[in-house]
Amino acid sequence: MDIKEYKKYFYANERNYSIDVIDDYYSSEKGWKKAIDSAFNDMAVRTLKKATDDEGGDGAVEKERALTYLRDSFYAYFHKGGEIDTVDGRKSYDVMSREGFDEWHKAVCTEFLTLFNEDNRKRYQPVAYGKAQKAVNMVFKYLYCYDGADKYIDEGYFDYCHMPIDNLTLNWYKKEVAYPPADCAWSDLKYGAYIEIQTNIRNYLEGSSSPLPSSGLEAEFYVWQRERYCEDFKELAKALAAVNDDYLQSLSDDFVRSVRVGRDRSAIDIAATIRTLDALKARLERVKKAKK
Repeated sequence: MDIKEYKKYFYANERNYSIDVIDDYYSSEKGWKKAIDSAFNDMAVRTLKKATDDEGGDGAVEKERALTYLRDSFYAYFHKGGEIDTVDGRKSYDVMSREGFDEWHKAVCTEFLTLFNEDNRKRYQPVAYGKAQKAVNMVFKYLYCYDGADKYIDEGYFDYCHMPIDNLTLNWYKKEVAYPPADCAWSDLKYGAYIEIQTNIRNYLEGSSSPLPSSGLEAEFYVWQRERYCEDFKELAKALAAVNDDYLQSLSDDFVRSVRVGRDRSAIDIAATIRTLDALKARLERVKKAKK
């Protein structure tokens, strides 16, 4: 399946947000689904740990400075040659090179963490690099789906983007690439472990045996969807085992194997996958009723 189909299922951009309009990057008002708003939610804010057992953690999160910083940094990435504000002053990075992009990425994540942790220190414990990478990488993923993004894709602005790391992409990484350098949740990753994972992913994707795009960000569109459906089918398999329906169990097992990201697999048909899931769920309900 063409990546355009994967983009559509991930983020339809029904409001026609543009990569060339800075106000389309972030809104401080509730309810908006712009790139930075959505990426911040993907950071799993709900899992923040309270500062102490007796105070803080009341659900309120100070995010304005951190998210405004991301807005300005990402707009500058595409329109001002990668200029950003850092603790050492304003810097410009060669984001058209792998090394320059990685330096830009680290600087943005570090400053984002500094602002976010400073503003929430009375309520929550400091968050780790793992959460910052998720926010930054997901902003790129949403912007990749924006109106006007094709121009910047063609010009190479997304070439060195990292794969967003979360439970699903780590599952794929363990199966297809290597075992993670740190045995911890994605949200707790430190920079050293994180950049080792990204380096290994790049080496894998650039190898001749990989069926996926060589860009970590583009590959994630395929990887995340497949791993998501595998997890859905694993949950179904548990229910199917409970009703002892051999046909459904066999079909579920076959499907999990067919959508697994392997060296000889091509892209799955998302629409067909959804139909199969729905059909399995419907049959499961019929079997349950028949056994009553």
